[in-house]
Amino acid sequence: VDELKPEDLSKSAINGMLRELDPYTSFYDRRDLEQLRIDTQGKFGGLGITISKRGKESGPPVVMSVIEGTPADTSGLVVGDRIIAIEGDPTYEKDLSKIVGVLRGDEGAGVTITIERPGMDEPFDQPIIRARIGIPSVQIPGEVDPDIGYISMSWLNGGRFTERTGGELRQALAAQLN
Repeated sequence: VDELKPEDLSKSAINGMLRELDPYTSFYDRRDLEQLRIDTQGKFGGLGITISKRGKESGPPVVMSVIEGTPADTSGLVVGDRIIAIEGDPTYEKDLSKIVGVLRGDEGAGVTITIERPGMDEPFDQPIIRARIGIPSVQIPGEVDPDIGYISMSWLNGGRFTERTGGELRQALAAQLN
């Protein structure tokens, strides 16, 4: 007999009940709810980077972008940095979502990441204080010709609307009209 975790049993029971309801009812566990808040509010406590495993689940995550003005930016992280450890715990065999979960955290809380940077002989520790990261949902508007303009959704939040999209859109339109 396999030992079952009470949390897994509860989730299975809830999902079974949801199948009997309408197709619009959803259940969010703690992690899913936090991601929903990030998606809808467009902000979270973190470093201000996007990372990827580049198709290799066994390798460390690589910094793919650094958001300007965030703790990652001001501490000197750059695209291409490999995060080989967080608080001394190696990242090589860890799932990317678990790594992201560790890097995100309470605003003002510190985290030390160990970086391996191309061109440098030795890895180094980089302490960073997490901050509230606001992800803009509207990118800088542009103009195709004098009669046609465009405003695109930011790829940083998956091109989704957030609570701030309306205000950001008004600001972008006002900036174009002035």
